[in-house]
Amino acid sequence: AAAVEGAALVLAADSGARHFAELSRLPDAVIGDLDSLDPAAAEGLRRRGCKLVRVKPEKNDTDGGLVLKEALKQGYKNIEVWGALGGRPDHSYANIALLQLGELGGSQVRLRDGDYCIFLPRKGERIKGASGDYVSLFALTDIVTGFTNEGLKYQPAGGRYVRSFPLGISNELAGSEARIDWAEGQLLCMVISRDFEKGGA
Repeated sequence: AAAVEGAALVLAADSGARHFAELSRLPDAVIGDLDSLDPAAAEGLRRRGCKLVRVKPEKNDTDGGLVLKEALKQGYKNIEVWGALGGRPDHSYANIALLQLGELGGSQVRLRDGDYCIFLPRKGERIKGASGDYVSLFALTDIVTGFTNEGLKYQPAGGRYVRSFPLGISNELAGSEARIDWAEGQLLCMVISRDFEKGGA
């Protein structure tokens, strides 16, 4: 809630607008085919000043993709996406794949959902959290070479990750911050709170 309240721009993908009912901050716009947003709720949002951008259901994009493209079009460089995970696995995978769209647009996109965050780290990235938080790293290219870190519990043998084997799963923060770097390739990073398996803090 705090992240949304302080955001420079808030966009909602279709029925995602329902989550704003308990917040004082309305989305600046709701984008999608609006097939899963109650018409009365949509009208209520419109009357309160929220822009509704309706697209045809038969489209070559997802609602999440449309929202991300709009944020990129407006030049935002640090984009957080909430509520994009935990539902249908195909939708979750599609939203993870959209991280690369942000990378191509020169922005860093983070998928956040409760106790975890998923993003494409940059070389020299600093990862913050709490001691014991899980940091899982996966190669998106065939191979990632020259990997080094300061602040993680484990270092991969030879500084290598390969796409065909998930060696980087369940590494851990040794303290409150780690710095990662590498020479070639692209990584996907998942930071998961140590409280996740307890059902949250």
